[in-house]
Amino acid sequence: SWKASNGTTYAKSATYSANAGTTMTAQWSSSTTTAAVTLPTPSRSGFAWVRWNTNNVNTGTGYSGGASYTPSGNVTLYAIWNHTLTYNLNGGSASGISNQTALATSAITVTSTKPTLSGYTFKRWNTKTADTGTGYNSGASFAAQTANTTVYAIWNRTVSYDANGR
Repeated sequence: SWKASNGTTYAKSATYSANAGTTMTAQWSSSTTTAAVTLPTPSRSGFAWVRWNTNNVNTGTGYSGGASYTPSGNVTLYAIWNHTLTYNLNGGSASGISNQTALATSAITVTSTKPTLSGYTFKRWNTKTADTGTGYNSGASFAAQTANTTVYAIWNRTVSYDANGR
């Protein structure tokens, strides 16, 4: 515990888990009348913060950043994050393909809609434009990476042969 300049004694009564390898500890009054605290709004590069939750997979009670919260004892509040899978058509076109967002603890199913590009056949999605990253077929499961991720349409050139030599 620690004592503030006004004489109030504070104790480590709650832990904020950033759900990303970082833990922030909140401190508030440990007297018999528990004081309310204002919950912080964390940030994490490449992810969107959603809320605090009493469960690390967002199945408990949720609290907004900036909200007043009165702890009833030792409690851990977990930061809940979203990740987004962005589709780059890499010169192609498609209707019905839109970016997908899910909790960072949840997988995203890669779109089954295939884009089109004149003179090319769609091969797969890849995390690199030159097909040198991780490839994902339509309908594959995409697990949260280290941040929001863009996947690029990978194309095979369509070649036609005339068997009659014309």
